[in-house]
Amino acid sequence: MRYCLFCDKRANTREHILPDWMLDHFRAMKRDVRLTFDLEGQHRHGIKITPGIRVKRVCSDCNSKWMSNLESSSKPLLGSMLHDVTTPIDTLQQTTLARWALKTAMVMESIGNRVHPFHTQKEREELRTSFKIPKNTYIWLARYAGANDIAYIGMHLWNDKPDDPKTIHCYVNTVAIGYVALQVFSAHVPNGHPRINVAPFPAPWGKLLVKIWPTANSSLVWPPEFTFSDTGFMALGDLVERFKPIDATVA
Repeated sequence: MRYCLFCDKRANTREHILPDWMLDHFRAMKRDVRLTFDLEGQHRHGIKITPGIRVKRVCSDCNSKWMSNLESSSKPLLGSMLHDVTTPIDTLQQTTLARWALKTAMVMESIGNRVHPFHTQKEREELRTSFKIPKNTYIWLARYAGANDIAYIGMHLWNDKPDDPKTIHCYVNTVAIGYVALQVFSAHVPNGHPRINVAPFPAPWGKLLVKIWPTANSSLVWPPEFTFSDTGFMALGDLVERFKPIDATVA
């Protein structure tokens, strides 16, 4: 019997990986949805997301209540960006989008159980009960103008041997939906080290990304100055792998 990702009830309903209103955007363009995905490897896994796919990993209460409310709160902003409309994002909206991105990452990483889920049951329950975003989590928005309508890649990274209790274990979830790309970076660090310092490879990230978590003290504007594509500078793959190999130290 499967239990809900976010509470202790039975998983008795199927949750959309991506909501129908997003997929309707591509259907309205009267074309097949083009997909990309990354296959499971030593340190990463990916799932092909087909239109309308659902996973039976949540209960009806979570699906119809807090998850539905979060979807409704995020729809206006995500809808504007999906249509490539320049969009201001105030502090409250940054928080809402960050919670939506984290919820989506948590559901996506559960597909197929290809690897042991990175996020703990406690972290998932705290998102449900108080919308708490775990420590050492960072979330960015980007603009993507490539051939794939939907792309998803999940990557596990360690700064040492995975089975070493002192290692830093990180998870990077990157999803692109139309023109919108979101990246969630989370880290689990050894006990006694509340913070980490993580360095991606050198690039003009300030012009490529808009950081929505931790939130800024003022409004931000999407899209950023530079755009990701499929090739050249900068490709979506560069966003996916910008922390590989992991360069992390405890603080």
